[in-house]
Amino acid sequence: MRAASATATTDFARLGATLTRLARGKRVIGFDVFDTLLRRRVPPEYVKDRAARFVADRLARHGVESDWSFVRHQRRELEGELCAENARAGGDEEFRLRELAPRWVAACGGPACEELAQSIVAHELELERLATYPTPGVAQVLAQLRQRGQRLIFVTDIYLSGDDVWRLLREAGLADSIDAGYCSSDFGRTKRSGRLFAHVLEQERLAPHELLFVGDNPHSDVDPARRLGIDVIHVVDAHEIQRRAGLQLVSDLARRNRFWSGTLARRILADSPRHVRASDCTEYQLGLRLAPAFIAFVRWVIDQAKALGLNRLLFASREGLTFLRMYRRIVRALDCAADAPSAAYFAASRRATFLPSLDELSVRGLHRLLRQYDRQPLARLLKNLNLPAEEFAPLAQRAGFASLDDPIVDPESHAAFQAFLADPQVQWRFAAHRDAARARMARYLEQQGFFDHDAVGLVDIGWKGSIQDNVVWAMRHRADCPAVHGLYFGLYHVAEDDVPRSYKHGYMADTRRGDWLEEVVFKNGPVFEMFSSAPHGGVLDYQPRRGQTDRVRPVLADDQAERQNFRGLAGQVFAAIDDYLREYLALAPLLDGSAADWRADVLDQLRRYILYPTLAEARSFLRYSHLESFGVFHQTTYEFKGSWRAILFGGSPLGIPRRFVQSLERQFWPQGILRRTRLPLVNLAYDLLETRRAGRRLPG
Repeated sequence: MRAASATATTDFARLGATLTRLARGKRVIGFDVFDTLLRRRVPPEYVKDRAARFVADRLARHGVESDWSFVRHQRRELEGELCAENARAGGDEEFRLRELAPRWVAACGGPACEELAQSIVAHELELERLATYPTPGVAQVLAQLRQRGQRLIFVTDIYLSGDDVWRLLREAGLADSIDAGYCSSDFGRTKRSGRLFAHVLEQERLAPHELLFVGDNPHSDVDPARRLGIDVIHVVDAHEIQRRAGLQLVSDLARRNRFWSGTLARRILADSPRHVRASDCTEYQLGLRLAPAFIAFVRWVIDQAKALGLNRLLFASREGLTFLRMYRRIVRALDCAADAPSAAYFAASRRATFLPSLDELSVRGLHRLLRQYDRQPLARLLKNLNLPAEEFAPLAQRAGFASLDDPIVDPESHAAFQAFLADPQVQWRFAAHRDAARARMARYLEQQGFFDHDAVGLVDIGWKGSIQDNVVWAMRHRADCPAVHGLYFGLYHVAEDDVPRSYKHGYMADTRRGDWLEEVVFKNGPVFEMFSSAPHGGVLDYQPRRGQTDRVRPVLADDQAERQNFRGLAGQVFAAIDDYLREYLALAPLLDGSAADWRADVLDQLRRYILYPTLAEARSFLRYSHLESFGVFHQTTYEFKGSWRAILFGGSPLGIPRRFVQSLERQFWPQGILRRTRLPLVNLAYDLLETRRAGRRLPG
């Protein structure tokens, strides 16, 4: 037998050149498949773990409750048994997935059901499809070899069939470049033993020196082939080895601690993405940072709805439109539409729901508004209540108001305001408008299925759940008013707003947990509101539909400044969110971990952005604005609000740090303002200050 020449070693970048040099005189060039032609997004054992979870779920549907780890253990045992059986029959230690599936079900106490076994095989093949993609550059290498007339084959050790491997290669766009394939499970022979290589030589009618083989594994691709006299190109790629090692490490960590499952999912989604594009655009990068948080939130909503027994979800505008669209797409991708609650868009706003929620027009009744927006002029207060100024202005003048635009500094001692509230005409007209508004809102809620269930979920970005409070206060006297569960991205809980049969739950942050680390979300709430908000105007009220007196529709504001906010650079943020969602939907069956598991990693990524933004991130966000349509009515900008002159010269030089911090606390995003100053380590110093303050608030 001819001795094999020295094995050539190359990385993937130089593989084409190495093949050009060594392929001369070779009749056939063979390739290993996995980690050579195809790369994996996850380690092979991870796919088997995911398959075990699927089997456990399917067994549960057949009335067999099994922990997935037990199911996974049974597979390991069966793989060993099948390999031993094949060896006793004269083959190598190999098994076939299609032989494994029915025995796997039986070993776990499941029924003898061919359809179930086939579904397990189909699911694992789908996982393998999602887990693999063509090695960068390998398609060009194969095309060049084909142009030179080389015969190309694949040779692989795998428990999948040859047809299955062909499907994976076809999905990767490589199958047309390959002439034949040899799979260990089809022949009961493996590369590692050398017997599959010998079979290839026989079937291809080759002398060993006429075959050149390319692979990455020294134990199955290099050593056995060389012992038969086959020349080998050993692919040793430092970057690929590092990638696989990092992936294996995170996978092992996630298996031991669910905390890491979010990190693993993020790595899987970032590996050779099909939908997310490479872009240095700051706005696009912001969208990629927000998207995992929004997706995780929607997944949490699905989990919470199941845990709370909710059969109806109302996604409150305007942020709810983004989450509703995600919800519908994610439910389809996760194949849980049959179990997921029905969902609808609930066009609502604080302005449209506040008047119906009032029991009385008094300082006490207005407390929820006045505690947040004090010094309200009567004109603005009437606007917040959707009460017509032309109807109430004469009554206000009769009560002693010289101007409806002067702020009411102290409502309790404001004589004209107290006289206005005491006027029977004011109270009568208020009650008439309140009752009409309440009836319109009730009709709209009926149309949305609000009263058709014992409990409904109200989904929104947060923060205090005031729309939920308004709806419950307005409808609580109806016998068919359901229990309402507010499901919020972030919840800043206010205990005095709690009412019977109204419950609030926060996902990313909830002040009731007392975890100041998660409360970083509230340090830049606008970034989450702005880029989940629908591009239509706010809801002003509900009005009867034209020609349909029994149905109502939401009346939307039409503001040019609001529409402009969703154009230009902001469009890049929304595009990135959609691209990332498409990436997630494509790979969802491959991803492990619940929304609760992912929360820690997602929160960590958000914390970096909020506390330590880059200069480009700070500059980008601070250019945006937001139209306020309740409490105050103006376009809010996020630029610095204050006076540097007052900070620097408004007192003793020793008081500059104190005045600076006080000014920062009035900003929407102090960390962005600080980063834009370019002062070295200023964000770190401010974070330390905030951490010290939080430490003083902790118990003990």
